[in-house]
Amino acid sequence: MVVCGWSYSGMVITGLELPPGSHLVYLCAFMPDEGESATLLNLRHPGDVMTVVQADDAGDTFLAGDEIDELVWADAPPDLAGAARASLRSQALQTMLDTPARVAWRDTPSTYVITRQDRTMDTELQREMARRAKHVVEWDTSHSPVLSRPDLVVDLLDSLAS
Repeated sequence: MVVCGWSYSGMVITGLELPPGSHLVYLCAFMPDEGESATLLNLRHPGDVMTVVQADDAGDTFLAGDEIDELVWADAPPDLAGAARASLRSQALQTMLDTPARVAWRDTPSTYVITRQDRTMDTELQREMARRAKHVVEWDTSHSPVLSRPDLVVDLLDSLAS
């Protein structure tokens, strides 16, 4: 089983209990260790995206501002970027403060994809977390290779599933 987490969802896949033979893929994603929250990791090396993070009346976070496209999916086709922007929703602040219940990458082989043109998740933070992975790949993409270079994502996941 290959499990891929992009961006924040790296926090989610880190806590999974997976069967033997599985592989974790962190696609420019948080790869926390025990006791590390997304907020703590972001504080080490904040990305430019922090300039467009806002809080609503309930205290949930969301992205707002004209710079979202250039910060999150700068190299994506405009129609896909527009669809991605339209699908954005708020996220409970607590999720950014929670730490994983377990650290799956300690027992499960993992690959970390560093995206060199990323303005959402600082590249130095990605490199720091990537040292925890068994394999590291670097792509010359923005934070959203799923939109801009789906061929790279499919090839990687396919090679790991074989």
